[in-house]
Amino acid sequence: MLKKILLTAILAVTTMVQGQTLEVPPELQGQTIKLVLGVAPGGDTDITHRFMAQEVEKITGLKIAVINRPGAFTKIGAESILKAPADGLTVFGSGNDTFIMNAALDTPAKVDSKAFQFVNVFVTTQQVFYVSTAGNIKTVEDLINAAKNPKFNVGCSYPQGCLFLSAFFESQGIRPQLISYKSIPEVMIALLQGDIQVTMGSVASGATWVQDKKIKPLMVGSANRLTIWPEAVPLTKYMPQTKINGLQMISVRAGTPPHLVEFWNRAYRLAAYSAEQRKRFELVDATPMDLTVPQTEKFIELEYQNTRKFRHLYQVEM
Repeated sequence: MLKKILLTAILAVTTMVQGQTLEVPPELQGQTIKLVLGVAPGGDTDITHRFMAQEVEKITGLKIAVINRPGAFTKIGAESILKAPADGLTVFGSGNDTFIMNAALDTPAKVDSKAFQFVNVFVTTQQVFYVSTAGNIKTVEDLINAAKNPKFNVGCSYPQGCLFLSAFFESQGIRPQLISYKSIPEVMIALLQGDIQVTMGSVASGATWVQDKKIKPLMVGSANRLTIWPEAVPLTKYMPQTKINGLQMISVRAGTPPHLVEFWNRAYRLAAYSAEQRKRFELVDATPMDLTVPQTEKFIELEYQNTRKFRHLYQVEM
């Protein structure tokens, strides 16, 4: 099913033409749109949504004000949407956390997804297993053997990383110690200091560290090798039925008129395939998406189910 959705999205790309504009519904014309993000400024999700907002502004002529409301793993930002009218003037930008990770893992940050209308998943990003270049781990087999040592530690700074690192080692019959950190920089420093031996993050979050030859991309959470780091081994070699997708998505409050939902869906589909945005995605091996609203809903449900099956492994307090 997921393969069929992705294939449909790729085929539909041919309809995207650079420079397209989109007719704005009368009730949105002349208004400033609020894009609420449940994360702090500076991270992957924040940066990606800000660039996308710029492209949407070009396509629609609307002004978009980005508002960061971090806290409780995006719950504060998400629930602030429910305080605004369902009029299409306030949209919520998020990654996997809000509607997939928090929901599937029943974390305290879980929100009622039925209170939201999913609009668009506009990009999937690659997740990478990283190790220090200063250590003795050069291959995935080295990693598996090293993890058998009682002093081996795994580090993570977000629920998806914690969960899928645990899932990989469980597939190898290993249950290493998991240590949680508050941010990617913190976990990377811990990796360099030898406090942990492996972590997981996006291509963007590890790019500078890899460029400086401080960390090594060991494995990618997909079936395909990375363009930027082809030496990273696909996770599916060890877990054939598992892929780790990093998502960026848009939602609105449930009850928003369907024509406004369709407008935002179309705006973000066009923006994802604009020339500038595609260049940005290519730099980090990200894949732009072209999903309709029903396809978006189905895609998110499949990602939820893929995550839910590993629920028993999530025992980290973030």
